[in-house]
Amino acid sequence: MYIKSKNIARWEKGTKYYMTWIQQDLFGDWYVFRVWGVKNSLNGEECYDWAENEAAANRRLDSLMRMRLRDGYHLASP
Repeated sequence: MYIKSKNIARWEKGTKYYMTWIQQDLFGDWYVFRVWGVKNSLNGEECYDWAENEAAANRRLDSLMRMRLRDGYHLASP
């Protein structure tokens, strides 16, 4: 079974990057995925958070977007 990620966004600031997306698992639960690190490095980090539903996951993405922009990141291609 193929699971499609939705609302993929990538931000960059200097050599740093931050990427987010939402995804539904095989049981119907929604998760917000976050990946960050330094470009051209293998030492990135990742984290995922459970969301009550797709709308809650999208609200979390909006919150993360505001934080990245506030911190000086700019939106880049995913």
